[in-house]
Amino acid sequence: MCVKNLSRNRATFVLWFKDEAISRISVGSQKEYCFELGNGEGKWDWKVSKGSDGQKEKFIGDTVHFY
Repeated sequence: MCVKNLSRNRATFVLWFKDEAISRISVGSQKEYCFELGNGEGKWDWKVSKGSDGQKEKFIGDTVHFY
């Protein structure tokens, strides 16, 4: 599962598991950051937001794109 930052600037993304903030990641402009799920964890439980106040986006496919 990946987060792709399509904006012009580096951005911070928050990774959420069942509505609990788990981690923050910083992704450069036009870059992608990927991570692996643990065994038994479904991607439907994970979301990501641009910043801590951004709208949480589900992983429909393997990558969430942010502009």
